[in-house]
Amino acid sequence: MQRVYRRALLIVGLFGALGVTMLVTSSGLAARGLSAGAYSIETLLRKNPDYKLRGYKFTVLAETSRASVQLYQVDSLTPHYHPNENHFLYIIRGRAKGHIGAEKIEVGPGDFLVIPAGKSNQHGLEKIGPEPVVILEFSTPPFRQYDVVWGRR
Repeated sequence: MQRVYRRALLIVGLFGALGVTMLVTSSGLAARGLSAGAYSIETLLRKNPDYKLRGYKFTVLAETSRASVQLYQVDSLTPHYHPNENHFLYIIRGRAKGHIGAEKIEVGPGDFLVIPAGKSNQHGLEKIGPEPVVILEFSTPPFRQYDVVWGRR
């Protein structure tokens, strides 16, 4: 129970640091705006994602002028980088291997990744095992599909 509480505090703290309050009311997603309330990751995962691309799918949960929050389900994420966006990823479920810049990584539930903007922080992931990797991502500035440069590894 204490571990779940610490994770909740981490997530709430990140929302606050990025200028975002809670995202979802008990009736479901707030329309990309901000609305106080609680959320259920499992409920969000059962909804149709906003986007399905190159081995992953995701939903934009909330957005402000300074930040956005996305929920990902990843089988594979082709190496890429973001010229302008900083990303903070919290692994909720599943295991993956990959890289951030020159560093090889292996991650699982409870791990937290920091990926600063820029070519030197090109990153990619590949799931380990049968289940998709579920990731809660915080982006600042807000995530934009045009701020992705696909690369090779």
